[in-house]
Amino acid sequence: MYKNLIAILLVGTFFCSCHNEKGTVQEVTTSELKTEKTKSSINVKDQSHLNTAGLLWTELSDALNYESAGSKMILLDIYTPWCGYCKLMDKKTFSDKATQKLLSENFELVKFNAESRDSIDFNGRKYGWRSDGKKGIHELAAQLMDGKLSYPTLIFLDKDLKTVRVSRGYKNPAELTQEAEMALRS
Repeated sequence: MYKNLIAILLVGTFFCSCHNEKGTVQEVTTSELKTEKTKSSINVKDQSHLNTAGLLWTELSDALNYESAGSKMILLDIYTPWCGYCKLMDKKTFSDKATQKLLSENFELVKFNAESRDSIDFNGRKYGWRSDGKKGIHELAAQLMDGKLSYPTLIFLDKDLKTVRVSRGYKNPAELTQEAEMALRS
C-alpha cells in the first residue's frame, strides 16, 4: 500500500515539475536556469520588496553589474527591512498607477538596503558595512544620504551616477510625482 502511494506521489511530482499549467512539456534554456538560480539565491523577504504592486525594482548590487549603462535616470530607494514608512511607501505610493507610469517610463528603479552587508563598488570606490548604531550601516548608504540617516530616502541619480536630488521621508503619490518631475528637469 505504502509503495503504491509513494509511486503515485513521485509520478505526480514528476508530471507537475515537467509540465506547465496547460499540460504541455515546458522547455527551459540554460540562460533561464542561470536566471532562476540567481533569483533563488535572493532572500525571499528582499525579493518581495522588489515588486511593489507591479512596479519592479532591481537591487543596487545587481544594477551596478549591468554591462551597459541605461539612458534613464536612476531612482534609488534607500530602505531598511524594519522601516514602517518604507513599507507604507511600497504599499501606498508605489502602487499608485499614475506614479508607477511616471517612474517606470523615466527611471531605472533601484532598491538599496541601508543595512546590507554586501560589498559594493560604486564610482570607482569599494564600500561595505560598518558597525554603527544597533544594526550597522552600509557606507555607501551613509555617503549617499550625506550622513543624515533617514528612511526611506530617495536619491535621484543621473545616468553618470551623480546625485541630482535627495528626498528624505515618506512621500504620498502627489509628493513623489512632484519630486520626480523636479529631478527630471534638473
